[in-house]
Amino acid sequence: MTPAPPGAVLSHQLVNHLGAAACSRRLLVATDFDGTLVDLRDDPDDVWLSDRAAALLADLAAQPGVTVAVLSGRSLSDLRRRLGGVDGVQLIGSHGAEWEDDARGALLHPSQDGLLASLSDRLEEITADCVGTWVERKPIASVFHYRAASPECAAESVRRVLDGPARSSGIHVRHGKDCVEIAVVEVTKGLAIDRLRAYLRADRVVFFGDDVTDEDGFRVLRREDVGVKVGAGESGAEYRASSIHDVVDVLTEILRVRRGFVADFPAYVT
Repeated sequence: MTPAPPGAVLSHQLVNHLGAAACSRRLLVATDFDGTLVDLRDDPDDVWLSDRAAALLADLAAQPGVTVAVLSGRSLSDLRRRLGGVDGVQLIGSHGAEWEDDARGALLHPSQDGLLASLSDRLEEITADCVGTWVERKPIASVFHYRAASPECAAESVRRVLDGPARSSGIHVRHGKDCVEIAVVEVTKGLAIDRLRAYLRADRVVFFGDDVTDEDGFRVLRREDVGVKVGAGESGAEYRASSIHDVVDVLTEILRVRRGFVADFPAYVT
C-alpha cells in the first residue's frame, strides 16, 4: 500500500479512524523512538525527548484503558536513560527482545554470546578503514552505522559488512536508515506488538514508525487499527506524517478524544 503523501496528517479519514480507536475499551498506543518521537541525529546519544512529547505520552498513559509503549531498536537501558522519567510508559528495547517486566533471564545462550562478540569485533575492524562509521553493541545484536561517512566510503563499508559478517550462520540481518543490524536472535516489532496486544487484550492498536524495521509492526495491524508512517518511502501504513511534530498532533488528538470518552462513559473503561 502507498499511503497519502506527507502533510496529510489529521485528514478527515484519519480523525475518524483515530476517534474509533480512542473510544475502544482497551487501547494500545505503540511508537518507535528515533525518527518518530525525536529527530534523527548523526550521534544517537545526542537525542532527547522534548518536554511536550514527554508530558503528552504520560498524560495519554494515565488515561483509563490506555497503554502507551515505546518500541525501539535501542537497548532497554538506553531507553530508560531517555524515557525513564515518563510515568506509565512501557519501554521495549532491541526491537522487542528486551521487556521491562520480562523474567526470562539471560537473553542469549553462551554460544550466541560468543558469536555476537565475534561479529562485533569484525564490524569494528571495518570501521577502522572508514571515518564516520561506528558500531553500536546491543544485547542481542551489533549495528553498523554509516550515516556520517562519505557516500563512497559508506558504500564500500556496507559491501564488506554484507559480504563478510552478515554471511555468518545463525544470524539475522536487518537494514535500517543508514545502518545494518546483525542479530543473533530473531525478533521483530510485529511480534512485539502481537505479544502486547494479546497480553493487554487490546481492542485497537495505534502504531507510529519511520524506519524499515517498523514495517514489521505495520504488517500485523488489523483493519480497525491505525498505522502512521513518518517520512517518505513505501510503507504498509495507511496514514502518513511528515515529521515528529505531526506525531505530536496525532497523539494530541487521541488524548483529546479519549478524555471526552472517559468523561462520558467512565464505567466502560474501568
